[in-house]
Amino acid sequence: MNTSQRTPETSGSILREGLRLISSGVAGQLVALILLSIVGRQYHEETMGVLGSFLSWGGLLAIIACGRYEQGIVVATRKEESNLLYHLALRIALYFAIGVLLPLSLCGGLFLSDSTPLGWTIYLLPLYVLLLAWYNASAQWLLRQQQYKRLAQMQLIKGVGNNLLKVLFGLLSATVGSLIAAQLLSTFIPYSHFAQALREGLRKPTEGSVKQVAKQYQGFPRYGLTQALVDNLLGSLLILMLPLQFSSREVGFLTMAIMLGRRPLQLISENLGSVYFERMSKQVRERAPLRPMVHKLIALTLLFGIPIALLLAHYMTPLVTLVVGERWTWSAYIITWMLPMLIPNFATSILNVLPDIFGRQKANMTAQIVMLVFDLVVIVAGFSFFTFEQFIPYFYLLITLEQVIYLLFLLYFVWHYERTRVVS
Repeated sequence: MNTSQRTPETSGSILREGLRLISSGVAGQLVALILLSIVGRQYHEETMGVLGSFLSWGGLLAIIACGRYEQGIVVATRKEESNLLYHLALRIALYFAIGVLLPLSLCGGLFLSDSTPLGWTIYLLPLYVLLLAWYNASAQWLLRQQQYKRLAQMQLIKGVGNNLLKVLFGLLSATVGSLIAAQLLSTFIPYSHFAQALREGLRKPTEGSVKQVAKQYQGFPRYGLTQALVDNLLGSLLILMLPLQFSSREVGFLTMAIMLGRRPLQLISENLGSVYFERMSKQVRERAPLRPMVHKLIALTLLFGIPIALLLAHYMTPLVTLVVGERWTWSAYIITWMLPMLIPNFATSILNVLPDIFGRQKANMTAQIVMLVFDLVVIVAGFSFFTFEQFIPYFYLLITLEQVIYLLFLLYFVWHYERTRVVS
């Protein structure tokens, strides 16, 4: 079989399906950006800081909720196995939210609500984690079924609905409660797009088959879970630790910077990464080449990323002021120093599934832990020696270097696969 003939078709298909997801994401982000210009003028910096802490903790716990089995849905060799993994992910998330997280949140709310950045919102964490975990698992199931149109619609509804609800609730009362209510509802509304998938996923299969697939794919909770947690911490560690040294106001500036600068690019990388994940998994199953599509991704990232970053850095302050108002000037400062890191991070966000595809979760987990320790040291040292203004460039320049090294680490898996594929 001439596997080289598969590459053009695969690359074109990736571009087509990726553009379908990205176009919906871009359309959603344009609307969300317009709405965010209203949100930025409705809510104060401290209020946004609480939302940032809530989302960071919720995203972190949502990864634990499914035991990382949802990642196995796409790479499973048989359809029956992917369906069982979907059921398993939904079941574990439900048990975790009700049996573990709910009691902890109640206890934490009773004794710690006044002394944490979350405040009373800690009571709503179990519900948000469950909704987000089921949303993520269902998105993976739709991806396995190659239902890109439905997945794109789901993401569009969630993205636009989030800021639209913030605006509507903000007209009534621009409080933390309005922000959290908008977040919960915007995560729940897209459920209509995978209601049938949820019904099928929640049908109880034979207990033996669930245990068998759980054991067969135990590498995902054993290695992939830790790796995913560390990966999430790498993106949210700063916002989780910032309240230890600075006020909720600084957390709010960082939250807005993430919404304006990092989140739109992250949405594109997630959508494109979803297609890459499915197609790279298929290429590996068929022992077809990976190098062409990966090299093309790196080349396009550098070709477009560097000039766009330089242009945005020059006009960042007036752009942010125009969009969300003068009170968020500090967010423009944060985004400017964030831009260099976003270029390699875009590529790593797409390619960080390679260890899952090759079954090298343990090696990736080790690399992620080293990065997390490095980030922790950087943050603690920065808190000790720098003001907030000095800390931002210090932190993001070091993280840029870290992301470049991690990208080279991921590319090693592609090089090793191509070498062994040719030999075999």
